[in-house]
Formats: sequence, C-alpha cells, structure tokens
Amino acid sequence: MWVAPSAYRFRRKPRRDPSGSLRRDDSGRRLLSESWPLERTADAYLKFMKTFEPLRASIGRGEVLSDADAFTARILLIHHYRRVVLRDPLLPTPLLPRDWPGRAARRLCGEIYRGLLPASETMA
Repeated sequence: MWVAPSAYRFRRKPRRDPSGSLRRDDSGRRLLSESWPLERTADAYLKFMKTFEPLRASIGRGEVLSDADAFTARILLIHHYRRVVLRDPLLPTPLLPRDWPGRAARRLCGEIYRGLLPASETMA
C-alpha cells in the first residue's frame, strides 16, 4: 500500500530502455523525493547538531552547569529536537540516504539529555 499526494501519478506499465529490456522501477524513490522534503529535514538535523554539539562537549569535559542552567538547557534541547523530529517522516532506514543525520542527532540529543538530567531534576 502506498500513501501519496493526490497529484502523484503512478506509472502503470514497466519502463523499457531502448534495447527493449525492462528498467528498474524507480517509482518508490520518485514518490519519496516528491512527497517529503528530506533535504530540508536533513539540514534541520545538521543545524540542531551544530547548535548543541558545544553543550555535549562541555558535559563531556565534566563542566558543571547550575541546576537552573541544566533545567533550561534540557527544555531547549528537547524543544529544538522536537521541532525537527516532528517534521521527519521517520522512513525505514533502507529508504533514507546513507549519510542521514537523523540518527546522529538522536544520539546527540540522548547523550546531552542524560548528562543534564540529574541537575535539571532538582529544579522540577
């Protein structure tokens, strides 16, 4: 079953190349590229990582944030991550580009969240 925008046109007959042999059906990839703005989502994930990588590095060096700063950072981290992930179509891995930044962004978010959690919980 395919879910597609109403303007999408499926090819009913298999395509043939000039030699007469059947060509690989690219309708799934074409549907994917026409239905979801993966480049825009990837750019948003990259921007998220660029913004929050310094915080991860700071936590990794053992720098301590005040409880209030940890609480604020945790709220902002999740707010910015959700802004991206809620627009992500969450496609299966085989349909995503090899260098899809969504996986790295998720790991980064989880690592920072776990680093902020103890101090940020004292503010709740």
